Amino acid sequence: MIVNIVLVGATLADNLGGPSLVASTLKAFSRYLPNTTYTLISGSKDEKAEEKLAQDHSLRFVPARYFGNKAVLSALSWRLCGRLVGSRGMKAAMHALTTADAIIDTTGISFADTLGTNSFWRCFEKGRFFLLGRILGKPVIKYTAALGPIRTRWNRMFARLYLGQCCNLILARDEESLQEIRRVGVRTDTLVCPDTGFLFDAAVSPVSKRIYSIAQTRPVIGISVSFQAQRRADSPKSYIKATAELIRHVSQRYSAYVVIIPNQIAGETHDDTIVANEVYAEVPGHHCEVLDMQELRAEEIKGVIQQCDAIVAARYHTLIAALSLGVPVLAVSWHHKYIQALRLFGQEEYLCDIEECRGDKLIRMFDRLWRNKEEVRTAIRLGLPAVQERIDAGARCVCALLQARDQTYQRESASKALDECSEPTC
Repeated sequence: MIVNIVLVGATLADNLGGPSLVASTLKAFSRYLPNTTYTLISGSKDEKAEEKLAQDHSLRFVPARYFGNKAVLSALSWRLCGRLVGSRGMKAAMHALTTADAIIDTTGISFADTLGTNSFWRCFEKGRFFLLGRILGKPVIKYTAALGPIRTRWNRMFARLYLGQCCNLILARDEESLQEIRRVGVRTDTLVCPDTGFLFDAAVSPVSKRIYSIAQTRPVIGISVSFQAQRRADSPKSYIKATAELIRHVSQRYSAYVVIIPNQIAGETHDDTIVANEVYAEVPGHHCEVLDMQELRAEEIKGVIQQCDAIVAARYHTLIAALSLGVPVLAVSWHHKYIQALRLFGQEEYLCDIEECRGDKLIRMFDRLWRNKEEVRTAIRLGLPAVQERIDAGARCVCALLQARDQTYQRESASKALDECSEPTC
């Protein structure tokens, strides 16, 4: 029997995190749900590029713009009268939900006070697919995500509504995320399961081949920059200055070549390339380059990371990519998800909080990482099999739920699946 799954919450164009989550989710499920069709509902502004990338992953693409407030009325009409209302485009888009066997939210970080505004309407919109799934009687699964901090009024209310009342199963990336949702009263069955992005494959490209050739004669250091980190630093210039100081240091002390990695391109203010170019302007060009996000697919960006001798990651999915490849990594953190990922491998000492991110501190921490890089590399590689098994256990639980197709018993099936997978690895 074919299972129809709708994926929401991630975009494929112009970033590393979204493709990491989508592709690795498909990979995790493929062992247990071989006869499955997938639809990606994405809010990417470049719909043509998004559709092309979705096709590359054998996904049907539906633009998220069709799921505004009127989509809730259309879902109610379908549930009560058996018919959809709205424009032709909305009806076609809603058909993807009405024919789905499950809705899986792959958003990497959710219900966090620290991301965007927390007004009533903004919090309502962030979880609209949870509500649509509930109205349509579809099982909704929150797949591997960092959750919280959840402190503001509307964020707490909608976390209780969406995660507590509209969701059948939650996979939280770490214990702190689990405690965050329990603290606000969410009692939905929950597994603690590492980020599925650990399964994302790297790919070779002309750029990675060129970086590989450079690495034959000198160390290569990758540094991912982040507008999110810049926003949370003491000042925008202090983050740029600290990163530039580190680049000058590794160039001079280790004769290293530095690759600056902007993970996300998302407009005039939400764009890591702007930050990368500001850093690049502060350092000697012949020791450094900015990776061209327009030139590379996400798996090719990971292929470049694979050629690095060490990584400094202000972006979470650069951190995950480095860890999954056994590359020594220093994280610049603005959220608990960073330290929780390092903790999987016993590498918490290599974390610099953005509020303490100064050039001298980054340099000291990097020098320690570099001195211990072989020991760190060994520890990461030894820890990877257990992390991968925990991700696989999470996928087994999700697939056990999806294979119980009778909607009347979805919540009972979630509990049963949780019991079956509640081993030390989960």
